[in-house]
Amino acid sequence: MNLVKKLVPVLLIIILASCHNIPEKKIDSGKFDDVEFHIVVRDLHTLNLVNGLFLSKEQMEKMIPIVERVKKADEELKSARDSHYSEYITVLKEMRSQLLENSSITDAQQEKLNRASMEIDKKSANLRDVVNKSIPEIKDVLNVNQHAIINGYEPCIVPTKDVSHPERIGGLGDGEDFEDMLRYIRKVPDKDYPRVKLEILKKREGMMKVHNNDLQIKSVLKQIETSMDKARELDSTQFEIEKDELSRVLIPPAGRPGDEFYRNYLLNPFMVRMLKNKLSVVQ
Repeated sequence: MNLVKKLVPVLLIIILASCHNIPEKKIDSGKFDDVEFHIVVRDLHTLNLVNGLFLSKEQMEKMIPIVERVKKADEELKSARDSHYSEYITVLKEMRSQLLENSSITDAQQEKLNRASMEIDKKSANLRDVVNKSIPEIKDVLNVNQHAIINGYEPCIVPTKDVSHPERIGGLGDGEDFEDMLRYIRKVPDKDYPRVKLEILKKREGMMKVHNNDLQIKSVLKQIETSMDKARELDSTQFEIEKDELSRVLIPPAGRPGDEFYRNYLLNPFMVRMLKNKLSVVQ
């Protein structure tokens, strides 16, 4: 049990450090690179969120030193990990071989593990302290409306096209596409409508299952069904008046973002580059 308590946090820190500090690179082999893939996706999530926050120049100036402090702690952890990786992976492999034949590791292996992880433990503790200090600081920079956007944000890699309505971040998608679907639905014969409606709902459900939970899917499908039914009931004039509202389908948040959300999206190293780029445009 002591081994598990010690080993799991260190391994998690190593994985997180790898994810937060991976350099930009080209994939020449064409093979899937799990770490780089998740970093690029995370950066896209961050970009879409921050673009929707419409940060002021003053806010960005306040955020940069906070994010730089976290980045520095991340880099120190990465350096410690790199320095001790050979020693650490060697003892892990020895432990794996030992545990294939026995129920516990040897005292010598425990000592090696302690030695290999000492510096990593120290830097990971420092990173944790820096993050814990930085999260409330980054929250204080944001206003009430920006916190509301964060609370409703669903990480997405394609930004909403209607940037004039930042509250739609994390929504179903482009309202124009949905409006076209409603126009199509209005023309479907009554005898075919139940079948066509079911096909549309099943297709949307299949698309949402990749990234959304059951409650979110149920809410969205209900909104779509209601919009389709009402669109068919309206005359042409009234439809043109209400089409924008009917096309507004929002995905409810999976849950109120915790501190880990702010750490992943507003305190990751990519934020430094992004904020400086944005700041250079407004100056």
